[in-house]
Amino acid sequence: MDKWESFGRILARQNRLAVAFSGGTDSTLLLAMAQHILGKQNVLALTAHCAFISADDAQWVRRIQEQLGSNHLLVAVPVLENPRIVQNLADRCYDCKKEIFSALQRAAAQQGYDTIADGTNFSDRGDYRPGRRALEELGILSPFDEAGITKAEIREKARELDLPNWSRPAAACLASRVPYGTPLTPELLRRVDQMESALREQGFVQFRVRDHGDIARLEFQKEQMQRAVDMAQELVELGKASGYRYVTLDLCGYRMGSMNESLGEEQHGK
Repeated sequence: MDKWESFGRILARQNRLAVAFSGGTDSTLLLAMAQHILGKQNVLALTAHCAFISADDAQWVRRIQEQLGSNHLLVAVPVLENPRIVQNLADRCYDCKKEIFSALQRAAAQQGYDTIADGTNFSDRGDYRPGRRALEELGILSPFDEAGITKAEIREKARELDLPNWSRPAAACLASRVPYGTPLTPELLRRVDQMESALREQGFVQFRVRDHGDIARLEFQKEQMQRAVDMAQELVELGKASGYRYVTLDLCGYRMGSMNESLGEEQHGK
């Protein structure tokens, strides 16, 4: 059976469906296809409003929701009131996903929706993702993963459907910019978000600001590194304006999950 046919059948089995909607390519395609298969009246987009969401992600949520005309609900999740999440240990993603999706489930149930689907895809199996365990425990539906659909295939389908964020770089929560063991605070998350917003305004696309106290370690794609070097003084000034004392360039370049490199092979699941 074709992957997309299998995906469609998974969705078609649902009478009503709530979609965890972050504004990223995966959740946007999931929401668009769920509305097409089930009808807009049977689909509810749920977005967690919490300290880990960047200003850029929040903007995309508003833009996509307006374009798709979705039934949409913002759900406040006070993640920084959970001491285990604030500790930022290696399994923080498990605690965070459990907190957020439990809140989404309660909100969905109040609106008459029993099932929540998220945009986890088959490519996500390649990295250390303790949050997957939380989704499984809560019974969250992951149609892309179940149908074996990869990130590349999602982007191609989103391009075919002319979704505005089909080529948008992969995003992740702001907490992923912080080394494990460093307590999470509103001030820390704010400076990361401010610095990344400033870099986007300078035209940088795929990058990360990794927070090491008063040091901002910048990861850029290899093709953007020379430009970053040429703009060294400007980047230092942007860093200081965001609350950093020093700004450094990571010569290894951008890579997803670089904070996981400090974890042992057992924790990586390898």
